[in-house]
Amino acid sequence: MSDDKLDTSFALEPQAGVPGGDMLNSATNQPVKCSVEWAAGFADGEGCISIFKQRYRNLRRKTSYRLGFCITQNHWLTLESFRLSAEITQTLGKVKPRPGLTRQVYTLNLTGKSALRLITLLYPFLVRKQLEAEAAFDYWQEAMGGKNPGRKGWSADVIAKREHYFQKMKALK
Repeated sequence: MSDDKLDTSFALEPQAGVPGGDMLNSATNQPVKCSVEWAAGFADGEGCISIFKQRYRNLRRKTSYRLGFCITQNHWLTLESFRLSAEITQTLGKVKPRPGLTRQVYTLNLTGKSALRLITLLYPFLVRKQLEAEAAFDYWQEAMGGKNPGRKGWSADVIAKREHYFQKMKALK
């Protein structure tokens, strides 16, 4: 090989035995179920673990907090392979086109128990997002994530814990 030519043959063939390696060949245009480790690596780089805060204008309804996970990608095959690898039953959504986007973008959004299940599955293999996952677990346990406040609403203590984890997650970004 001459010095002026770049060897790109490695990118053209699937890599047998490598988690996610079969997905490198998109000639079939079919998603491939990869390892959970691959899915965790993909989530580490492309995913977002967060606690959403929603305020309501209606005075009878207070601020709401939710655990969430989302991942967005302009390559449907890659995102669908992630969905299969993490055994997620929810389907991918299309992001509404806007100026500046040259390709269709897809998203996978999970909240509540679905987000917690995914974060729990990926947690042992996360690197970059491991602290965010731990904050999500703490939020779920200590701030009663996923529970309904009932007619009387949350106590001031629970609201303070929810706000604490919202701020903590924000600081980890």
